[in-house]
Amino acid sequence: MKIEQAITLEPRLQAAVAELAGRIAERYPSAAFRVSHHPDETGTVLLDAIVDVDDTEPVNDLIFERMEQLRLDEGVPILVIPLRTPERVASLLAEMQATPRAHLPVVPV
Repeated sequence: MKIEQAITLEPRLQAAVAELAGRIAERYPSAAFRVSHHPDETGTVLLDAIVDVDDTEPVNDLIFERMEQLRLDEGVPILVIPLRTPERVASLLAEMQATPRAHLPVVPV
């Protein structure tokens, strides 16, 4: 499990990062992680989970309940953001661009 972390965290936040990243890595071993401060919410940590999937919802399903439990019940300010890999994003974009779009008739006003 690769975690890119350029910031120092207090022990409870570090434990939350390890726990949530571990849950994701258990199901998605090639996942990579990036830890940063939330740009708008002082004290909140962002854990970006970069996973090679088309749909990030199953990744969110793995950790959402526990993340909310940490945030609301235990007061640990952490947010997990599941993201697709850059390669997956490029592939999806190319696929969308290659798909013909339906043309709607222009109706004069």
